[in-house]
Amino acid sequence: MTPPPEPTALRLTRVPSAEEGALRLEVHGYLDYETGEGFLTAATRQLADAPDVKHLYLDCAELSGLDSMGLAMLLMLHRHAGAAQATMHLEKRTPVLDRILEITGTLEHLAPGSQKAAGEQPQIRGLASGRPPGEQQAAESCGRGTRPDPEPHA
Repeated sequence: MTPPPEPTALRLTRVPSAEEGALRLEVHGYLDYETGEGFLTAATRQLADAPDVKHLYLDCAELSGLDSMGLAMLLMLHRHAGAAQATMHLEKRTPVLDRILEITGTLEHLAPGSQKAAGEQPQIRGLASGRPPGEQQAAESCGRGTRPDPEPHA
């Protein structure tokens, strides 16, 4: 078995915006347990330094993946933005990010209006594996490659 690739360091870059009341941040790298707190600290500092912000845009085009802690940090940032009376927008979402958001049921919360149709459930593959829905996709979507199924317990 080949070990998963090493995640890239996470970098958050402020991008100039012509839109008044907008804060734009680009997210580069892998958002996970090791990088999550630094991401949240840097993003909330940027938010605090711009008290007139009404819209926080996160450009996720260079977000290579995230784990459950990374998702928790996005949810915390969403909460901080709301407390600052700003709306958070996830822009240029990758298919990996969208799949994780769909599987965890957070897509509509973090990216309102993203579901294809009202009440439509995300397509779930891998039901024949006997795993709970979403478990296989979570392993495949985390950006660190797929892992073989564990040996069944006797």
